[in-house]
Amino acid sequence: MKDVNIYIYTEYTGNMKSGTGKYHVILETMIQDKKGKIIPWTNVDGRNPKPIIGFEDNITKNRLELLALKESLEHMVKPSRIIIHTSSEYVVNAFIQGWPDKWAKNGFKSGKKEIKHADLWKKVIEQTEQHDITFMKASITPYMKAQALELKNLKEK
Repeated sequence: MKDVNIYIYTEYTGNMKSGTGKYHVILETMIQDKKGKIIPWTNVDGRNPKPIIGFEDNITKNRLELLALKESLEHMVKPSRIIIHTSSEYVVNAFIQGWPDKWAKNGFKSGKKEIKHADLWKKVIEQTEQHDITFMKASITPYMKAQALELKNLKEK
């Protein structure tokens, strides 16, 4: 199993009901180069950049953070040991407290009402099942300044 770090950075402006958000994701792992040497790799390095960035209008902060998580996990094609670094208390607390498992068992309902963002939660849960994932609450990561600069330059859709 490959070890991967995922760094999720989001920016949000708005209120609890709606706003504008941007996300930037960095994947970090080790790869074997053409000479057989093991070297560090990220999806934003100069050799072959594959940025994972997005802009969303009319979105809530929690939905933005969950969307960024879904987008990052879609890039994981093989089972991996993943550490997800995010400042999202919503995402970290959900997994630490086991909410996704409870929601799945209850048909993504709380009482008779469907939980918020059930569509994204279903996809994220499906994506996480093939990996060994640890969630880390991270206010500052080694990449945050670069991610903030990248998002500053991101044009709206």
